[in-house]
Amino acid sequence: MRRTAVDTPTLAPCEDPEPDVGDGGSASPGRCGGCAGPPGSCPQPLLHLFSGDLDRCWADVVLALRLLVRPAAEAGDSPGTVSVNGVTVGVAGGRVQVRVCGREADAFATSLQCWVTGRDAAGHTALLLAGRRLLSAGRWADAALVASLLLDAGSDANAVNRDGRSLLSYAVAALDDAAETSRLLLNHGASVLGAGPHDAVPPTLRPTLTPGGGAEPCPSSPVFAWFLRAVIRRRRLDEGCLRTLALVSQEMAEQMGPRRMHGLVLRTMFRHSRCYRVLGPVFLQIKTAMARHWSTPQDLRSLCRCVIRRSLGVPSAHGPAAGGARLPLHQSVRALGLPRPLQEYLLLYA
Repeated sequence: MRRTAVDTPTLAPCEDPEPDVGDGGSASPGRCGGCAGPPGSCPQPLLHLFSGDLDRCWADVVLALRLLVRPAAEAGDSPGTVSVNGVTVGVAGGRVQVRVCGREADAFATSLQCWVTGRDAAGHTALLLAGRRLLSAGRWADAALVASLLLDAGSDANAVNRDGRSLLSYAVAALDDAAETSRLLLNHGASVLGAGPHDAVPPTLRPTLTPGGGAEPCPSSPVFAWFLRAVIRRRRLDEGCLRTLALVSQEMAEQMGPRRMHGLVLRTMFRHSRCYRVLGPVFLQIKTAMARHWSTPQDLRSLCRCVIRRSLGVPSAHGPAAGGARLPLHQSVRALGLPRPLQEYLLLYA
């Protein structure tokens, strides 16, 4: 590992953080995103890491992230120290040491679980903060990489921010550019039904949600509403939308069932029907593409995939899987030794 100097704006020493994550989804690099808690609380190196500069020091951010979430796998091959965005991660004697805002993380009995569940002032977990910033910047591959590492480390795919939105709602709004991030989230149990489970956000962060009107989805809208809104902006359903449509359709059928899915699609389209003369043909294309998921009899391939995914232990979108912890879905699928095309089908690549 190389030792690096922080060439980004210096993070303020533990001032109250208010990362500016507006429509652009970009937090100010000069604000401290890892010290949201009161003195003596659990330091948040992951939030701190993703609140700073993600451009010039990206390689160091990824290196620090790997050391934080996979210390046993990375420590042996990465001797030295990396300092970036106010977080210092060092390896000494095979042990990873972490400092955040000059505080020793070990002194506060922190753990990876604490880090992946911690939130900033806007209610973002590290997964939400990093994913939203990278998606907003059009860095699709980087967003998928960070999502993969954080989800495997135990991040909640259904966590929502103060706006009531999960990372999946931001990913589907980017359509097929962010299809890999959407697929990863769905394979880790992300819900397509809106704001996710009731306990995905602490009570103090739960927004007051009111029904949306017109063409703009309200924060708690099902993921399909954010997909539809993105298609409406394009005014067409083209090759840049089809992968995301297939992912959303498959998961809606799996999580909701055919009848509920059909009703939700029609209601959502009705709420977005102000310009039906223009959008009518687009809506018809979407309904035609999704119809096989609610038609009778059901498509046998889709039914088989749904049953196999459930039996292999994809985390439930509505709570812990029965029977205790299970292997992540991608590990379970690969452990079966199935042919590669079948593995890809079960993991929503096809």
